[in-house]
Amino acid sequence: MDLEKEIEQLIDRSLAEDIRSGDITSLACLSDCRYTTGMMFLKQSGIVAGLPLLALLFCKLNPQSEVTLMVPEGRFQKAGTQIA
Repeated sequence: MDLEKEIEQLIDRSLAEDIRSGDITSLACLSDCRYTTGMMFLKQSGIVAGLPLLALLFCKLNPQSEVTLMVPEGRFQKAGTQIA
């Protein structure tokens, strides 16, 4: 099995786990709108890894999603840095 297919299956399983009955946190915090924007910030300093998966995840939820990565993959970033 190739890596891309494995990653896609992992994303599918992860989404199925949260979406099956509805994610209670999301249901409580988000309105029922079609479009929204958001930003992601680091809670702690550290090396950022896995950002390309973020774009794949959001595009899986909605193919029209746009994800802008703000920092390079695999680099140390300070707490509070906007990463996407």
